[in-house]
Amino acid sequence: MSYEYLDTVPKTRVYHSPSKQPSSAANDILIMIPGNPGLVGYYITFLDYIQRAIPQFEIFGMDYLGFGKSESTKQQHIYTVEEQINHKYQVIKNKIEQQSIKPNLYFLAHSLGGFITQRTVKRLLEDDDLSGKFEVKFVGLITPTTNDIAGSESGTKFTKLINARIPVVGLAMTFGTMCSYIPESAQRYILTRHWAPPKEVIEEGSNHENVGLQHSLETTLELINSPSAINQALNMAKDEMKVITNSDDVNDWMYVNNRFAFKNWCFFAQQDHWVSNKTRNYLISKYGNVDPRRNKFEICENVENPIKHAFVLNQSKEFADITINRIKQAEKCWEELS
Repeated sequence: MSYEYLDTVPKTRVYHSPSKQPSSAANDILIMIPGNPGLVGYYITFLDYIQRAIPQFEIFGMDYLGFGKSESTKQQHIYTVEEQINHKYQVIKNKIEQQSIKPNLYFLAHSLGGFITQRTVKRLLEDDDLSGKFEVKFVGLITPTTNDIAGSESGTKFTKLINARIPVVGLAMTFGTMCSYIPESAQRYILTRHWAPPKEVIEEGSNHENVGLQHSLETTLELINSPSAINQALNMAKDEMKVITNSDDVNDWMYVNNRFAFKNWCFFAQQDHWVSNKTRNYLISKYGNVDPRRNKFEICENVENPIKHAFVLNQSKEFADITINRIKQAEKCWEELS
């Protein structure tokens, strides 16, 4: 994996792939905001497929704060959801200010990243210092946990464990410590056997061995061998249960009262343990018909191989194809309106 480190405090790790069409007059930047755990390595295969189909995109995906490997967890600072929002806002603001040509920003966000991206985009667009310096073209939210995450299947179970005072974080960190004693070759073998590659991911000419899974494999090894990253992920999940409520304020701004011209796309799984059907159906019924040319809400239609919440583990190619299509549909709509 090819990472860069931004000179922030603490340093921010990003996956950055320059445009494959640098001569293009447009300055199109695709920004990826992960879910929790906030490691962009899970999305590299997905992003590479998108860039292959839309080569003018510069790819810019970033880790969350707190997921760098630390030697000790005793005095570890746990970053809240609000701190992650402010971090993304500051990093992207700096990215905008560094551009010599006014950039067009395309956002993709997964799970918790949807909640964070909505608020990041709002802050960027309401920042007077950035007025006229950039344009948001597209915001794609993938299986987004933007409302009532505690009411989901996994959210309900996680909340019960917390309320029962079961030391979930401590147990998981102990697991991470134990993993560090298992040879990496054995860890790799177990994970590889666990994740079988779907047919659509196997590329012609390959050895038919988990093509498309390598980045997810390496990132998972990184996560499970880092007690500090596990500590950050689970404590931030506890914060998610508190801050991702039933409030519609930001959704109303995004889908109804927004005076900007960008396209919104929300993709939901058929069954999602982090997004209840009740929440999903509520969002679609409230916002799905507000402005169909601008807001597209959909539920996965593939019954035989439905896109899962954790699509990055072995469905990157399938979901990249869907994403590419939706971005191109939005671009066609802009051409028709111009």
